[in-house]
Amino acid sequence: MRHGRRSGFCWVPWILSAVLLLTTSFTYDWGHASQILLAYERSELRSARSEIDQNHVKLGELQQAIIQLSAKLAEETKNAKELQRQLSKLQAAKVYDPPAGRGVIFYQGNASSKEVAITIDDAFVPSLVKKALGILVANHAAATFFPVGRMIAADPEIFRQAVKDGVQLGNHTYDHDWLTQLAPSQITAQIDGWQEAIDKALGYHYDTQWFRPPGMAGFTSQKLDAEYGSIVGKYGLNVALWDVDTYTGIYKSQGLNVAPSIVADYVLSHAGPGSVVLMHFDAPDIAALPAIIQGLKAEGLKPVTLSQLYDYAPPK
Repeated sequence: MRHGRRSGFCWVPWILSAVLLLTTSFTYDWGHASQILLAYERSELRSARSEIDQNHVKLGELQQAIIQLSAKLAEETKNAKELQRQLSKLQAAKVYDPPAGRGVIFYQGNASSKEVAITIDDAFVPSLVKKALGILVANHAAATFFPVGRMIAADPEIFRQAVKDGVQLGNHTYDHDWLTQLAPSQITAQIDGWQEAIDKALGYHYDTQWFRPPGMAGFTSQKLDAEYGSIVGKYGLNVALWDVDTYTGIYKSQGLNVAPSIVADYVLSHAGPGSVVLMHFDAPDIAALPAIIQGLKAEGLKPVTLSQLYDYAPPK
């Protein structure tokens, strides 16, 4: 009996099936992984979009806040301008009640004071200064002189006597230069020069309360100019202007050759309670001084210094 060998087992189908199975499984896993990755990317995209949306909201809120702040700043700027306008208006107004401290513009006192401040400027003629001092002493009257510094330096004895007689002195610059024609450093030199001259003449520091700008330059129309006012204010000086002026009222149109009676009549007809009278050491002004003093007293008005008028407090 022949014994034949059985044909061998065929592995090929099994191998093919295994390959197919692996391929199918790999394809399934790769596709599944791709889906997971895509879902993750979509989730990240949604998260990023959400964050962008939130940032847009915050940006909008920030822009709105900026708009509100800008509106508030514009309103505050408007308010500041209005306050500055009111301050300028107050500076231009007459000062009736004496404000506290120094650094103010002053050209008329309290109308209930029954006082008038007589002020006399320049002192270019020493003999007229001496004559005015004699008149004030004889009539028991007070006044404020605004001599220029170089005249103090030229004849210090006159001003030592003036202070001794109770006359108040105010700073009128050293050379009588108009402030508007000077640089700030030159203005301070003029103010300092006057102070040095009077301190040297008296032998001690004279604490004046007043500054009068020559020609009112820098302080026109009774409005304190910011630039010049800030320079004078650093010295703690009040700016002394006036409401009665013999030069503008008489001499500018008629010249200096006028009778003293015309000067006296002008002052007495224009000065009232609280007035500040501006005169100069010119012959007609000084010749009219006795009649002015006597006329004021006859009207119940007392001639005083600027500080006495400025510091006046109504009786309670």
